[in-house]
Amino acid sequence: IDLDLSQYNHDIVFDKKLHSGSTGLNLFVGLQGTADELNIPSCHYWIHPDQDLDWTADVGRSLTLNEALELEPEEWPGPLFVGFPCRKDQAWSENHPNQVTVEVLTWSPWHWWEEFENAFDKKSQSHGVKYEQAKETISKKIWARVAEVVNQSGAKLPRTLEKADYHDMGTPLSYAHFLNADGGSFYALDHDRQRFLPKNYYLRLRPEIPEVPGLYLTGSDAMTLGFVGAMSGGLICAQQVLGIHDPMMLLRKTVEYKISDDERSAPDAVYTAV
Repeated sequence: IDLDLSQYNHDIVFDKKLHSGSTGLNLFVGLQGTADELNIPSCHYWIHPDQDLDWTADVGRSLTLNEALELEPEEWPGPLFVGFPCRKDQAWSENHPNQVTVEVLTWSPWHWWEEFENAFDKKSQSHGVKYEQAKETISKKIWARVAEVVNQSGAKLPRTLEKADYHDMGTPLSYAHFLNADGGSFYALDHDRQRFLPKNYYLRLRPEIPEVPGLYLTGSDAMTLGFVGAMSGGLICAQQVLGIHDPMMLLRKTVEYKISDDERSAPDAVYTAV
């Protein structure tokens, strides 16, 4: 398929460097009531502002934080992922009676939040009043949009966060702190076209690091994003460290195998992988 990408003026795509990937916001909401009473769905929701995802991404990148704070809920430029963890746990109602949890994940550019990066106050455990106000304003906008859409399926979510029992939002600064991720990237390196060029994907994004003998790359940066991508990256990293040809052997619960001199320069040894 011949894709013409010239119409998209994305500097991040056409320069010669690999970049940190996307970052975003995580809204956590706790509600009083049971999942059945509130008719909480058992499925996930993806809410998109428009069918043209490239256009909405461009709009989001071009906005400042102050401009984003002025948007109406239906104008939010990023997709919204909505999940209901309480529906995934069969023992939830027994362990957490009369409680419902909702999680919302959405995209947000790093440049909205970088002004607060060095403003954290240990005493107040906050990045400042402006930061907290921005979080609260965006939380309300996102929740209003989520409630509007999800309630169309018969759910009974409160339309305002003031009626929620609990809510809190994590920002790209949260990811940067807890994941030690550059730019708050929760999916590591960006999955742009540059990343998947053969010279990068096949020759550089590998477990072994030639410049530093004994150092290995693992997780999503060695493969691709997400749980399966990170797991696969760990699998091929273990394969390289152990010097075996068949990584599928590592998927067994317990396996013993012998590494030959042809596979590795080290003396023959028996390894056990658990």
